[in-house]
Amino acid sequence: MQAEKTVRSTCPYCGVGCQMLLNVKDNRIFRIEAPFEAAPNYGRLCVKGRFGTDYVHHPDRLTQPLIRRQFQKPGERTPSKDPADWRPASWDEALELVISRLLDLRWKYGPDSITCNVCAKATNEDNYL
Repeated sequence: MQAEKTVRSTCPYCGVGCQMLLNVKDNRIFRIEAPFEAAPNYGRLCVKGRFGTDYVHHPDRLTQPLIRRQFQKPGERTPSKDPADWRPASWDEALELVISRLLDLRWKYGPDSITCNVCAKATNEDNYL
């Protein structure tokens, strides 16, 4: 199969930053390769990097932000997978909501009340932010 386009990307699975070439046809990834000249992987990919892209085309994948229609009260968090509980939002609206809620917490409880979780699956730069 011949690719309509090849997209260079960075593997999402860990913080190493392996470079990958996504071969795309009919708007679907059908093969993943690694460029031989690119650090840090120089043409090699782990199993997850080479074959772990099923999530890209999964029917349950979220492709835009969702905001709860009814905000929950602090301490009364309940999970919901019911689509009726959520409404689509723009990225700007979703990020503004997150910012305003974090600022509310900061002003109410002080700057030490907010923490950040970091992990090996994020780059050092992502963890720093």
